[in-house]
Parts: sequence; C-alpha cells; structure tokens
Amino acid sequence: MTNERATILANGPFVDDGRLRARIAEGGGPLIGVDGGAWRLYELGFTPRWVTGDYDSVTPAQRETLEAAGARFVETPDQYRVDLDKALAFAIDEAGARDIAVFGAGGGRLDHTVAALAAAVAHGQRASIQLIDAHGAARPVYGELTLTGSDLIGRVVSLIALGTVEDVWFDGVRWPLTGQSVGPYGRDATSNEIVSDTICVRAGAGDLLIYLHHGAPERSA
Repeated sequence: MTNERATILANGPFVDDGRLRARIAEGGGPLIGVDGGAWRLYELGFTPRWVTGDYDSVTPAQRETLEAAGARFVETPDQYRVDLDKALAFAIDEAGARDIAVFGAGGGRLDHTVAALAAAVAHGQRASIQLIDAHGAARPVYGELTLTGSDLIGRVVSLIALGTVEDVWFDGVRWPLTGQSVGPYGRDATSNEIVSDTICVRAGAGDLLIYLHHGAPERSA
C-alpha cells in the first residue's frame, strides 16, 4: 500500500494547539498512534488506522475500544528499538509514506527527546520527517537544506547536532556559520535569528537537524 503522507502521534507531551488538527484537516494521510498516543488520538476525536509500539501504555479496555473503532494493532515488540523508530519504519516500509509529521515525540524526558531526534535522522533520508512540538518543528539535514518564505524573517532557528558535525555553513541568519564544526567540540548553533526570506544550511559529516520555531517572538515595547 502507498500513502504519500502519514501523521503520527507519539506518547510524549502533547499540546492540542491546533497544528495536529490542521494537519489532519489538510489531508495528513493515515493516522498512526504510537502506544498511548493512539488513545490520545481517540480522545481528540480521531481513530488511528494503525497502532504501533509495545502497548505498555494502552490498557486492555482502551485496546478493545480502539479495535472496535477500526484501529489495527501492529505488533512491534523489539525492545532494542524505541517505539518512534519502529513507527517511522512502519510508516515508510508498510504504509509507503514519504511525508511524515510526528507530534508528541519528546520533551518530557531527555532520553526520549534524544531518541526521537535520532530516529528522525535514521529514517530521514527515506522520507521527509518533521518532529513538531508546541514551539517549533525539527527536521534532519543531509548535505544541504534551503527554506524560503516571507514569514521566516524574525523567527528563531537552531541547529541540533547529534555529535560533532563538520563543515557547517548557515546563511540567512544573524549569526552565520562559514564552515565551522557544530556540536560538543564545536560551535553552539542554538537560538539564532532569521534575517532573510531564505535560509540555507550545508553540512559535512555528522548528524544534524534544524529546529525552526513556529513564529517570530514577541518584542517588548
């Protein structure tokens, strides 16, 4: 089966700020609930097409209700992989998705957040993946990434390095990078400010994500 898009709700902290609903309304593809995220979808008024995970956050009564509503539980018991990693693999390999938005992926615990970022990097060359929270959206960078739009100016943007990333170039921001390393032994690249309607990130070896805040911060009078 092939679904160009898919929308995933994981079991991490989630704020119902309208972005998930907007994604669904605009044709976000089939819904995938990751473990307890499936019940959250149901409580929001949506039934996931599939439920993945080890189901340690789904009660028997909740599973019965979800299955009665039409949700299909996909057994993914591998305890050496985090639930989001398995959900992304399922969305790409089984559902055929190539545009995936993930909500509720992290933020409650540091280990969960890092694991979610790593999962996005691991699968991001096979599909466009965004991890969306209440503040912004993160996506992996491979080689070069360019974003354009008049609404970019003034927004906060960060580069997140999983380890040291070499030869990073970052244009269109207040504090550009010109070939430096980013990460534990290089430059910090968080909380930059966009000053152009086009930004471009180019990176050498290493795992890098860009985290773009949803809107420009309010300025004090």
